[in-house]
Amino acid sequence: DEDMIKRKSYNLHDSKTSLAEVKPKFVGLCSFPSAP
Repeated sequence: DEDMIKRKSYNLHDSKTSLAEVKPKFVGLCSFPSAP
């Protein structure tokens, strides 16, 4: 049961982290459409 809670909180943290990492990359791609 405790394992489930740990996994849930880890997944929540993981999705927040990936979102924070992906967003700047996505914005960067939109800012430089001429980049290869």
